[in-house]
Amino acid sequence: GAGRVSLPLARYGHHVVGIDIRESFISRARKRSRREKLEVDLQVADLRRAHLPEGAFHGIFSWFNSFGYCL
Repeated sequence: GAGRVSLPLARYGHHVVGIDIRESFISRARKRSRREKLEVDLQVADLRRAHLPEGAFHGIFSWFNSFGYCL
């Protein structure tokens, strides 16, 4: 998405990787993160094919209509 969840998590000091398949959403999130000087790894990718290092995360969160992609 456009950073609705990832940016607040980054404000609280979490290392965040945000993924969305739509370039327009990631573009908006990148602009907001730069404006707020937040370090967020925002990627345009299909969640089912995203290249994420195994064991690199303490948690993975999926909000709204993304449930079921990885089943």
